[in-house]
Amino acid sequence: MTPRSARPLVWLLVVSLLAIGVYWAFDSRLLTPESVRRSITGMIAGGDRPPAGADAESRRILPAVRPPGEFGEYRFLTMSGGKPVRYSPCRRLSVVVNPRGAPPDALATVSAAVAEISAATGLSLTVSGTTRERYSSQRRPYQPRRYGDRWAPILVSFAGAGSVPEFDGDAVGFGGSLSLDPVVGDPSYVTGSVVLDRDFFADPANQGYLNEAVLHEFGHVMGLDHVSDGAQIMWAGGLHGSGLGSGDRAGLARLGRGPCTPDL
Repeated sequence: MTPRSARPLVWLLVVSLLAIGVYWAFDSRLLTPESVRRSITGMIAGGDRPPAGADAESRRILPAVRPPGEFGEYRFLTMSGGKPVRYSPCRRLSVVVNPRGAPPDALATVSAAVAEISAATGLSLTVSGTTRERYSSQRRPYQPRRYGDRWAPILVSFAGAGSVPEFDGDAVGFGGSLSLDPVVGDPSYVTGSVVLDRDFFADPANQGYLNEAVLHEFGHVMGLDHVSDGAQIMWAGGLHGSGLGSGDRAGLARLGRGPCTPDL
């Protein structure tokens, strides 16, 4: 493993975009606002969505997490009515991994990171297996032929610069979620995606950073934004050998305390 002082500065960037009641919290250089507007409004037109509550219970599945008493900095990606946009705690959130181009033990690393995010949020979040679905900037949130009559699971995949041009620069990962406005209540995330730089993580010298990168990107998927506090996993300065900090945990605990969304 490369010593900390010699590590390349690797940036993981994310920003929120608005598209007519549908939100992708994702990197703006990957998806322009106009492309988001075209693709997402097309995705959900004509009832192209699962039955309401298809993967949900009537009450939250796991106990809510108490935030730490003292904590560092955290920020939310998207706010609505003074509250952060969140996933419903009444849904069983599934994660699938496309192993194509992934480094050795990637599935185990992603599973461990997802379990840590689940414990920090109090959301039911588990890796359910692998998939052949590849990263797409116009991913459909409802794919019944592939995943059944439910929202598509959160996708983790690996891609090269041919699919993600930013991987030719400093970025090694992107993550975000799609939210919808229910008939009644606040917007809620329904699915998300993480894409990681295949070539960067193919280098054995960089594979020790995979857990940190997955935690960082799942912070974005859950709804956290970058911060200036270097003690947090959501620090904007890049990979720096960090785990979840007190600010990360405080923000994730708040993100896990959202309302149930039976309309979605």
